[in-house]
Amino acid sequence: TYLLLHVQFRVSGERWLLALASAFLFSALMAALHLLTFPGALIPSIPIIGGAKTVSWLYVLWGLGFVGLLVTAVIASDSADRVRDRSRAELHVAIGTTLAVAVLLAVLLLADPVLPPFAVGDQFSPWGMAVNYLRGVLALAGLAIIWSSGRHERLLPLWLSLILVVAAVGPLLTDMAGQRYTLGWYAGRASFLFASYVLLAVLLNEFVRLQHAMVASVVRTSRQADELQQEVGRRELAERRLIASERNHAIGQLVGGVAHDFNNLLTAVIANL
Repeated sequence: TYLLLHVQFRVSGERWLLALASAFLFSALMAALHLLTFPGALIPSIPIIGGAKTVSWLYVLWGLGFVGLLVTAVIASDSADRVRDRSRAELHVAIGTTLAVAVLLAVLLLADPVLPPFAVGDQFSPWGMAVNYLRGVLALAGLAIIWSSGRHERLLPLWLSLILVVAAVGPLLTDMAGQRYTLGWYAGRASFLFASYVLLAVLLNEFVRLQHAMVASVVRTSRQADELQQEVGRRELAERRLIASERNHAIGQLVGGVAHDFNNLLTAVIANL
């Protein structure tokens, strides 16, 4: 999704698309880090990074940061500002997002001993539920901005509305469940997964549509080129015939003039005879 948004930004230069791309880059990096906190992800029975609390807090901050960046992109979408130096802007955003994720991970690892538990046993702690609610409120705020400003009339903000709805419902389902490994807990995670793929499907569909339009345009242009080539051939034939006709006309005038002058000479000779 980040790479497809990257292409969209390269074409249009709209600054808000860069902010939107950073949200999905952030999500991709956090997903990779979250995977490495699980025992057995790469090394049997051993996590690569972090401890038990790091796993939970990395996940909730992943969701919170993703929604926060989406809302930032929604706010920026009101501006028609376009970036001139797009390559440098993309590089800055990629480096900035990567550094932000690295700093967040470092803070979590250093603070792991003093972090409040996200859950006690399988029951969610007030801290964990509060962060979930904050993510839901952020998502609803972004949704309100989109629909109150009329931005939903554009394709990407419209689909962002669906992502924000799902991002708001997910924490609600999780907190309503009250504990891990319940139907609401799984539904909350499935909603986050769904939200991550919505824009990917939209962008892929848009690129497929553009590819079909491009192929149709190429076929139409090729057909027009063939017709133009045939028309050029017909015009060249007509021009050759016109030149031959003009040449015959000129020869006819020349012969007619010579015959007229010769007839005048014959008339004088006959008169003298």
